[in-house]
Parts: sequence; C-alpha cells; structure tokens
Amino acid sequence: MPERYEYTGTLLYRSDGNEVEKVERGDVIEPTESELDSFGDSLRPLGQAETADEPDTADETATEASTDDAEESDAETSEAPIDPSEYTIDELDEEIAEGDYSKAAISAILEAEQGGDDRNGAVGTIQAHLDA
Repeated sequence: MPERYEYTGTLLYRSDGNEVEKVERGDVIEPTESELDSFGDSLRPLGQAETADEPDTADETATEASTDDAEESDAETSEAPIDPSEYTIDELDEEIAEGDYSKAAISAILEAEQGGDDRNGAVGTIQAHLDA
C-alpha cells in the first residue's frame, strides 16, 4: 500500500490525466514520486511528529471552535495565515472569501502583500474584505 501524507501547504491542484483534484491543507493523499519530488516540503508522512509551525488537525479544530480565541491569537501574532504572493488576485479573493479569517488575519494578509509584491489589485481585493 502506498505511503500516505498530509498536505501542509496552502493549495494544490493535482491531476491523474483524466480529472483534477483540489488538495487543501490537512488533506491526506498518496502522492506520486513526481509529487514527492515537487512538493515534498509541503507533505508530511502520517505518523511523523508535528513541528511547532504545523499544528495538528485537532488543534486547528479546537482553535476554530472558539472564534474569540482565534481572533485574539491573530491579533497577538499578526502573522499572515496565508502568503498572498502564492495566489493570483482572483485566487486570493476566493481564498479570503471562503476562508474563516478574522479581521486581524485579513489585516496581516494585507500587510504581507504590502511588504511583498504590493500588487495594487491584490491590495484592493484584501482591503475590500476588510471593509466588508
């Protein structure tokens, strides 16, 4: 049986030639050798110990269960939950819209964009989510 891995990256699209599968953080997959070579740093073998910046699924669920705690955590760390430079503007808009991000987290994403690529369209998109 092929080894199973947890995807720890932000978003991955994989194809077997016939259909495309969307893989999100926390999903468990059986990657091909090519995927291991390409995305190995974003794949954690199941059973491998967690690192400090990779919370396990139970911790994420507990954090999401308490919105107040999540917002306080975002405000304290002010670290962006995603790297906006890894997204096109449309993908970034969709990720923020579908994600459960606090205002503090969206502010951190905005700061990350402004401190990085500083794309006008991305800044406007993120700002629109803050103003919503």
